[in-house]
Amino acid sequence: MKQLKLDILIPKERYKIINSTVTDLGTNKVCPSVMIVNRSLLNFRQKEAFAWGCQITICLTELLENGLPTKESEAKVNNLQCLIDGKIKESVESPNALFVVKEIQNGICKLHYQVRDAKSTKRILKKLNNQNLFDLEWDYEICYDEEWADTEWVWDYFKLPWHTVVKYRPEFYNEQGHYTKDEWTSICDVDKEYDGHKFTLKEYIEVESHYVNFIRELMEKSEMEFVTIRRLGLYDSISNQIAKDKRYREINESLKDLDRSLRKGLRIHRSKIGNYIRACLRELADISFENKGKGFEFDFGYDYYMHIRSSLPVEQLRQIARQNDLFLDPR
Repeated sequence: MKQLKLDILIPKERYKIINSTVTDLGTNKVCPSVMIVNRSLLNFRQKEAFAWGCQITICLTELLENGLPTKESEAKVNNLQCLIDGKIKESVESPNALFVVKEIQNGICKLHYQVRDAKSTKRILKKLNNQNLFDLEWDYEICYDEEWADTEWVWDYFKLPWHTVVKYRPEFYNEQGHYTKDEWTSICDVDKEYDGHKFTLKEYIEVESHYVNFIRELMEKSEMEFVTIRRLGLYDSISNQIAKDKRYREINESLKDLDRSLRKGLRIHRSKIGNYIRACLRELADISFENKGKGFEFDFGYDYYMHIRSSLPVEQLRQIARQNDLFLDPR
């Protein structure tokens, strides 16, 4: 690690090659994709210091049948990349740019950087582009991206797998993964009849509490005090939604206070997580929660499906689910 001014720590570049596939939307043909990722930036915390996203797009003219470059074409790209890399970084001790990822697919190579000084980077790239180097056609784009949103997808390849947690019993799923039993899927189903039984509000609250307890216990087992709101979607304020739905106004009354603090980036202690989960399950809010340090995420889909990522072993997750009358990955 090299220490920069302003106490910014830049990790030494370490690379991971990821082989994948993409589908050409024009021809519907599946093509190979190769990515070279600077994995040392996976947990880089001082993103705001490199707040400009720089994408360099290089057209590949000498291709194999699968859309990847020939050895000769790859050598040209590598030479151009080395030149660009050295010029826009400017300094080893205090670089102006951080290399994030290189993508090669379907006749195109893209280089992604995050840079500090957009003006100097534009000036350097404009000068290089005018020189017609290595007989390659390329262009660049620089946009403000303090949160590195344009390359956020890269880190999904390093994340833990998603799991599904549900209240639905595994034996009622068919071979296609469809749930076959007639069963409630929403708070709106209260007072409706299923399999000859009237579904009550008391039963609903009981199941809802299972989901809350599952997340609290999972956080406790993971030694996790807080989660953060990663994504937030609201059709209207929670208070307004409650006012319009008189049927559940009494049980929703305690959720009105969420409006005071509900925002992206909010840190929520595990002892306070209950009402946020209830708001999601009652379809009053669409929230994605995370704890980056623990690699933990969870959110909610349709029909009372909960999706989670966790560093805990799968068997432990399954045990926590069963203790709360829930099921992990029933399909």
